Amino acid sequence: ARAAAEEKVFPPIFSKTTKNQTPISGLIISSLLTTLLIFFNYSESLQQQFQNMILLSTLSTLFPYALCSIAELVILKKRGVAISWNNHKKLILISLFGLLFSIGAIIGTGPKTILYGLLLLIAGLPFYYWGYRKSLPVNELTK
Repeated sequence: ARAAAEEKVFPPIFSKTTKNQTPISGLIISSLLTTLLIFFNYSESLQQQFQNMILLSTLSTLFPYALCSIAELVILKKRGVAISWNNHKKLILISLFGLLFSIGAIIGTGPKTILYGLLLLIAGLPFYYWGYRKSLPVNELTK
């Protein structure tokens, strides 16, 4: 969160640090969110709550991983490179394997985790939009 705030894609409160460079605001906010997550699962055992948090954490890395697995193909295509099986066999296979692995692992986290992950993704969209708007030049905002 601190790095994102320093890049101006997260609110500046996340970049505030102590004299020892500890990102105190981000730690407090993430601790509150973790406590909230535990509260939503208060009827489950501590082991089950921990498992839910691990699955949600894993899910949060799998979605970007799935997108990154095909990113190079998309970038090459946008640069005008003619992607063909004969010339890019290894790249296509690695991308396909990464995408299929990610999709399988996402499904493996379970429907409850996927729902929570989707809700958290939706909850993060205003932050993304805020950072995106802040990064645009003033003349782009009036278009």
